[in-house]
Amino acid sequence: YFLLGLSRSPRQRTLYNASRPFAVLGGLSDNEMELLQKARGPEAQLALCTLWLKEFISREHLDGSTGNVAPPIVARVYQYISDG
Repeated sequence: YFLLGLSRSPRQRTLYNASRPFAVLGGLSDNEMELLQKARGPEAQLALCTLWLKEFISREHLDGSTGNVAPPIVARVYQYISDG
């Protein structure tokens, strides 16, 4: 219960999360930040980030930069991301 943050008020959770920023490799562009701010709620923000990650993986796989990775492996990566 405590480890999940359920014992904290919404304000306490906000302060706790704000004090521990999540590092983003490569940073966020202004456009990405604006889209995340416009998203309606944390579920929408997560869905947006998931979409970006899947799009990135697809683009890299189609460009051949992931090497000789079989399509079932890529599909498993998509599934793993979708599972959360």
